[in-house]
Amino acid sequence: MELKKLRDERNMTLETAATRIVLRSNGWLSNVENGYGIGGDELEDVLDRYGVEDQSFRMALVELARVDRKRGWWHRHTHDLAPAAMDFISLEADCRSARTYEVLAVPGLLQTPAYANAMITLEPEARRRAVEIRMARQRIFDDPMTPDFDVLLNEAVLHQRLGGPEVTYGQLGHLLHTSERPGSNLRIVPAEPSNPYGLMGAFTLLVIGQAYRLTVGMVESPMGMTYVERLDKVRRLEERFERLRETALSNRDSLALIKQIRSKA
Repeated sequence: MELKKLRDERNMTLETAATRIVLRSNGWLSNVENGYGIGGDELEDVLDRYGVEDQSFRMALVELARVDRKRGWWHRHTHDLAPAAMDFISLEADCRSARTYEVLAVPGLLQTPAYANAMITLEPEARRRAVEIRMARQRIFDDPMTPDFDVLLNEAVLHQRLGGPEVTYGQLGHLLHTSERPGSNLRIVPAEPSNPYGLMGAFTLLVIGQAYRLTVGMVESPMGMTYVERLDKVRRLEERFERLRETALSNRDSLALIKQIRSKA
């Protein structure tokens, strides 16, 4: 994504860019931009050809290229995951912070097995594997370098009754428990007609990298995941998140509302 952005900023086509890279074709560069991986030396060469001098930025991209060559646990589920989902899990596993807004359901990283099982509409065996994958994603919270997790939930999520009262009670209890994790911040956006920001669709922002922070957005829809990589669009999502945060209840009031709704589940 970053290499494509660099090329676009220089108003270069694949063909034009490839001619600057020794012994490489536009097909090779296209594969790189579509996530097929690139070695450290090759990456350094591309950055040289693009005239990228910011050393911290170069270090961050080299770090991402190194991480990309690692095979994570998700590679065992190639038959169950679409390429876009595998890319997202890979980014999620290496992110330094995550911000997410959800409108209709509890985010996957905060779901209980019972809630996930009730939510996923697949055949029994495929559903079992999907729940397993969703729970595996939550292992990032076991890492000493646990990412900061900033979650805004539309109040409507709390009133869902997926799986019945027992599942709902357990899921709301899990939200209360996970809100106590270091670096976690859970707040509720009231479902009020006067709050137009609450009607916005679900999205996630992941910040990746140590020396230089790269932000990637992901917007969910019935048609699947759409990545947001252009700087102006990423900033638009960040502004949207801040508007939602301004309308959200405080942490204390959010937890009180969850407890109140849970007592009636």
